[in-house]
Amino acid sequence: GNGGAENQPMPAPAEPPAENAAAAEAPDLPADPAEEMELDNEDEEDGGAEDVADANNGAQ
Repeated sequence: GNGGAENQPMPAPAEPPAENAAAAEAPDLPADPAEEMELDNEDEEDGGAEDVADANNGAQ
């Protein structure tokens, strides 16, 4: 009985996420490259800053 009750609500909530995922895919495609570039730049900058900090610590 409980298992059946749990299974029933599953399909209902599964529908909205599917719609959201489909809708999100369209904006994500153009947004991803820009976001990825920004993230990559941030990672590179952070990495460089960390390297400099490590070098300074080593020099000290």
